Parts: sequence; structure tokens; C-alpha cells
Amino acid sequence: MIGILKLSKLWRRCLPCFLMANRGFDTLCIKNYDCYGFDIDHTLAKYNLATLFNDVYDAMTKYLIAKKGYGRDAFNFDKDFCTRGLILDLELGNFLKLSKNGTVLRGSHGTRPLSHEQLKEQFGKNVQWRHFDQLVNSVNNIGDRYRIFENFFDMPIGVVCAHVIDWIDRKANWEQQEKYNIWPDVSEAVEYVYHSTQFKAHNGLFFPKWKDETGLYVQKCSSALREWLQKLRAGNKKMFILTSSMEDFAQSSLQFILGDEWHHYFDLYITLAKKPSFFNTDRNFMKLDESGNTVPTAELCEGGVYLNGNSKVLMQHLAKFTGKDNPKVLFFGDSLRSDIFPAKEFANWDTVLVLEEIDAYLSSSTNSDGSSSTNSDGNFIGQLDKKMKSAADCNSNMLRSCHWGSIFTDVPLVQEPKINSAVNHNLCAQSPTLWLYMIQKYATIAVPRLDCFIDFPMDYEFKKFDALLDMYGFYPNSPEELEY
Repeated sequence: MIGILKLSKLWRRCLPCFLMANRGFDTLCIKNYDCYGFDIDHTLAKYNLATLFNDVYDAMTKYLIAKKGYGRDAFNFDKDFCTRGLILDLELGNFLKLSKNGTVLRGSHGTRPLSHEQLKEQFGKNVQWRHFDQLVNSVNNIGDRYRIFENFFDMPIGVVCAHVIDWIDRKANWEQQEKYNIWPDVSEAVEYVYHSTQFKAHNGLFFPKWKDETGLYVQKCSSALREWLQKLRAGNKKMFILTSSMEDFAQSSLQFILGDEWHHYFDLYITLAKKPSFFNTDRNFMKLDESGNTVPTAELCEGGVYLNGNSKVLMQHLAKFTGKDNPKVLFFGDSLRSDIFPAKEFANWDTVLVLEEIDAYLSSSTNSDGSSSTNSDGNFIGQLDKKMKSAADCNSNMLRSCHWGSIFTDVPLVQEPKINSAVNHNLCAQSPTLWLYMIQKYATIAVPRLDCFIDFPMDYEFKKFDALLDMYGFYPNSPEELEY
């Protein structure tokens, strides 16, 4: 069996050369774009996840205890339950990890793992989740049916939901309810903690601490990354910010990570964009007048700061700024739901997904000192700076889950997954997860952090995600599971 797996791995390494010789690859060359768009949080602004997860969880649970009557004994943050790509079936109170075909790979009722037999009882012999087609084609939450937890601001909210479900069941002597109506309470807590007005009001249990101790949450951009951002603007290229954060929070973030000259890096700032609907609605652009009130505007000026808006009007102005009828846009973001999927599907932009889990599950070609001999294309990649590597290691520890395993692959349902291993190194065949499938379907390439681009020349040809090769599209290295 081991010999077969070694041959399979060797074949996977040889396959790219065979395909290159016979059909070539689609590539992404950064210098070939006219405009570059950036989300801020978890893209330009890299967060310290241990602090973020614990404080968001703490803010949420304090609200639920004080305003909704939940018991204090219901809540104790479980880092290991917190992972990207989980789906909460709101009616059943079940958290699910799905395969690329919609079958359930792992499940949990609240925080309590569901056995394969229990999953089959709920989802039938084939263990197929009933809302799969709707999710994979929309990459969005659907009312009171299900929620997806797919970015670092909402992953700890998933843990809150699990503990609320546990609390309800415990009050009922662990008897499962016919339906769980938890989202109204949780949504109210989310609104209180994250509402766009809370930053200015110095309220909401989260923003006050962020404002007072920003360095505990966010890392400053390296000088090399700032130089790279400046290089992108060469030759009349246009740079823009596109964030769903309110203008005051966005400006404070940019000032911290880029310094007092932050406004010199970009040509346009769009805040409170309300992604993903920014890409598929006709919402008007707004601006702040001298009194601080929002007023509609039909014109976007270079250097301006705007709110709301839509991608169609943005593209019209980018065409005017660049002098090109249909400027090519490359957008960098961390959220499949808010950034990557809608940018591709509705605006036809190419996208770079910033996915820190690549660092958490680096392939064996990464050296123990943080250096990497080669990337997936066989090209040399330089060594991470010590401070950056320390931060990456800390975040990687937060992103590995023994309860859920890797976000990229898992053992199919017919084989019992090993709950005590963050990465399955057993000899069972691995099944691609839904999250891996959607990354490869909707992103153009993926990197763990923007600093990765510093090691590549501006004319480098990045191989895009390929349906036949799981390992291509990830830079600077593929996650370890995809080497098999």
C-alpha cells in the first residue's frame, strides 16, 4: 500500500511536466493588469488571530449573557472547534464539513461530534447535504436555512453558535430539539459588536480595545511590501481599496499598517461597500460632505473616499482613469463569499485569495527555518523574516484543528476519520473538501500573505488553478495534503 502511494505521488509530480508539454497552462502575470484592488482586513492588514478570535468570542458572549439571558457556564472559547469553511445547518443545529460533491465528511451537533451512523440517520445513505447545490452556486448564507463561517471575523461566531446549541440541549437534558432558532439572538450580538457606527462611538465591546491597542490585533506592513505596492502603480496603473468597513475604521487600519503616508498608495478608496452585493446591485455611491453627512455622488475623483456603490459604476470610472475601454482588474481579498466569488462571477475580475491556511499546512518542501527551497513551479523562494515567521507560526497554530482536520482534504465517509489528528497522515484516500473545490473554482491563485509576492519578479507567470492539478495555483507552496 505504501509503495502504491509513493508511485501515486511520483506520478502527480511528473504529471505537470507531461501536461505542460501537451497543452500548456493558463497563467497570471501581475504586471499585465491595469488596476489592482485590495480588501483591507486579513488581506493588507494581517491580524494576530489568537487575540482576534478570543476577543470577538468574548464580546459576543458577554452580550448574549447580559442581553439574552444565556448562562455564563455556556461559554468557554474552544480554539480547536474554530475553523474555516464550516456550514451551520440552522434548523438541525449541525455543523458540517462537506466534500466537493456535497457529502458530509464530518459533522457535529453543537460541539458534539456526530458518528457516521448518526449522519446517515439524518442525511440518508449517501449522506448528501440537501442545500449543497444552492451553496456552491451562490457561496452565500441563505436566510434561516444555513450559515457559512469562512473569514476570520466570523469563524469565532461559529464557536459561539455551537455553544448556544449545547446550552439549549443541556437545558433539555440533552434531548435534541426539532428546530433550533438561534440565529436571531446571535445576529443581534453580531450587529452590536460589529456595527459600522460602533467604531466612532467607541462602543460594542470589540472596537474600543482595537482602537486603544491596535498593535495587539494588527501587524504593520513590511517595508518590502510597501515597496511592492508602490511598484504596482508604475506606468499609470490604478490602485483602489474596496472594503466593507466604515470609512473611519478603514482609515485607522490603513494608517496603522502603512503609516501616515497611507493615502499615497492608492488612487481610490471605497468603504462600506457591503460586499458581496457591491458586485450585483446598482447601489449609488455616496460621499461625506463637510458636515459629515452622506450624500449621493455620480462622479468618482482620483484620491477620493466613497461609500457604498457598485462594480459597474466603478468600472466606468476605472476606464476613464486608465484611458482603456475595458481595463483588466486584479483583486486581492480573503473572503470567498465577499471578495473572490462575486468579483469573478459578476465583475469578471481575476482574483488572488489570501489564505493563511496555506502556511498552516505547508508542504514538506518548506524548511524548518521558514525558508523554502522551491515553490510548486520549482522556483526558489526566499526566507521569511524572523518577526513575520513568528507571527505566521502563531496564526498557523490557531488554524490547525484536530476536531475538523484540514480545510483542504479529509477521509471520505466510508472510512472513519481520525478526530485526533489535525492532518491525516494515514493511508486512507483523501477526498477534496467543498472549500478546496470552491477555492479552485473561483480564485485565480491563492497565497498565504501578500508578502509572498516580494520574492517574485513583476513579470513572473503564476500558474492558475487547474481542474486536473490540485497542487497548482497555490503559492509559494501547495498544502501538504495535495502532494499525495
